[in-house]
Amino acid sequence: MKKTKKIILTYSILLIFLCSLTTLTSAEAQEPSEKTYSALLLVSFGYGDNYYDIVDIFSGWNWTVETAGKSTFVSGCANHHEARILHCNLTFDDLDKSLLKDYDCVIIPSGGHWNSLVNTRSIETILITAHENGLILGTLCIGQQVFTSTEGLMDGVNVAYFSMTRLEMESVNANVIYENVVSDKRIVTGGVGGGLNGGGYTAAPTAEFCEAVKIAIQTRNSNRIIYSITGSIGGILVVSGGFLLLKNREKIF
Repeated sequence: MKKTKKIILTYSILLIFLCSLTTLTSAEAQEPSEKTYSALLLVSFGYGDNYYDIVDIFSGWNWTVETAGKSTFVSGCANHHEARILHCNLTFDDLDKSLLKDYDCVIIPSGGHWNSLVNTRSIETILITAHENGLILGTLCIGQQVFTSTEGLMDGVNVAYFSMTRLEMESVNANVIYENVVSDKRIVTGGVGGGLNGGGYTAAPTAEFCEAVKIAIQTRNSNRIIYSITGSIGGILVVSGGFLLLKNREKIF
């Protein structure tokens, strides 16, 4: 009888072990998919082609991407040989506090539309409301002008150097950093770019910028500064609580 009990006990233990092993194997086989986010792009008349690059990258990550315009239809930058007409999902008048909470980031692409945006009263309210509610704000190139025109937004924030916005950034107490992309205090800025003869949207660090936006969303509750660095190693340098993380450029593009 004792022998029979030992045999039953042994088989029971073996069965429990095999069940645990199967569960563990199944869990390892199910690789967790990367979390996706929602991005809102703000555009007006004269938006740059950089808009399409940002949309392509975010969409490639399976993010939800929506566009709010000054009107339902806006035309692209006249500097480019193919000025396109864009049909926007929303207008600026549609955006309120409750709707903005549906997004993770608000992005202003580069382009000549900056002049229209800084003269649109609702843009300042949208940016401040979004930032106060924990969203990531981002812009590249001359789009930085919109951020400098938003009262109090850039005070003490580290920003990427761009020759055409440096003086304005310094005048609103921002700290200009001579890097392609800088992320600080839930605000991501990209430099480089310029007019049609200055490299334009093709020179903008769009891929690095989008990667920095993603990292900023993922770490929005921490005090993390992200610098883009150039050179033989390239990539994104992340500084957080004394720890450094270097992601190779090959993983970004």
